[in-house]
Amino acid sequence: MGEATSYMAAVETAETALLLARVRFAFTLSFHFLFPSFSIGLASYLAVLEGLWLWTKKHVYLDLSRYWMRIFAVAFAMGVVSGIVMSYQFGTNWAASFDPRGMSFSSTEQSRPDAKGCCSAAFALGARATSFSYNQEIQ
Repeated sequence: MGEATSYMAAVETAETALLLARVRFAFTLSFHFLFPSFSIGLASYLAVLEGLWLWTKKHVYLDLSRYWMRIFAVAFAMGVVSGIVMSYQFGTNWAASFDPRGMSFSSTEQSRPDAKGCCSAAFALGARATSFSYNQEIQ
């Protein structure tokens, strides 16, 4: 009787841990859904604002672009952080699901393309953010 109750307690603990892991993944996924979507849309808006500034030379577009660039940087960083965490949660929560497919879906293989895209996008963001001061010195 004692072994049966300890087995049932172990099963109940495992089910609770699984539920908590899935709730944590849902929380991370909801943030990763919001931040990259927002930053993709905001990048288009920033391109339009900078194009209008170059075309009309009105400083209101430059001021708007500077303001939204800071928000874009924060949203971009949050999207990167949630994406990195989410890729490792795939590997820890659903590792058994990826075994038949081999290494192509493991968390380490999954993070490599994210890192390449993240580094190139972060470089572009840094170059754009520092070019504001450079543009002001030229004019």
